[in-house]
This record gives sequence, structure tokens and C-alpha cells, in this order.
Amino acid sequence: MAAIYRKGLLLSSQARQRHTSGEIINYMSVDAERIGDFSWYLQEFWSVPLQVLVALFVLYKSLGLASLVGLSAIVLIMIGNLPLGNLQEKFQDKIIEGKS
Repeated sequence: MAAIYRKGLLLSSQARQRHTSGEIINYMSVDAERIGDFSWYLQEFWSVPLQVLVALFVLYKSLGLASLVGLSAIVLIMIGNLPLGNLQEKFQDKIIEGKS
């Protein structure tokens, strides 16, 4: 974060005329945070399915065929999350457009 603020202080006068220093530093810090979070999101592509499979295996070992109820609950929750995720993405896009 210190490097971001240092870079923000070294901006040219042309860059400072279009945006305030606070806006520019805010943009840079958000970008830096997203780059840092990328590795965590990349891990989710393989870790989430693995976690679901292990949980279903443990559930099957404990409950037997009754674990199919757990599987159906997981599938229903995943399907239910799709419209909510799309709605959240739409609102996030509106927020970003409003900030520009």
C-alpha cells in the first residue's frame, strides 16, 4: 500500500487535472487488492469441487443412501445461487458505472 501511495504522489500534473489524487490512489489500491485476491479465487476452481466431494463421501459413509438428500440439497442451493449471482453482478455493474 505504501508503494501505491508513493506512486500516487509522483503523478504528473496532467493526470492530477483529470482526477483528484484520492480518486487515483483509490483506483490503484482497488486494482492491487484484486490482483492479490486473484490467487485465492484461482484456488476455488479446484478446491470447492474437492470439498463438496469429500463432504458427500463423509455423508455417505455416515448415512448411506440417505446421503442423496444431502446431494439434492447441495444441487438445489447451487441452482438457487445462479439467479442471485446474476442479480448481484447486475447491481455491481451499476455501481461501477455510477462511480465513473
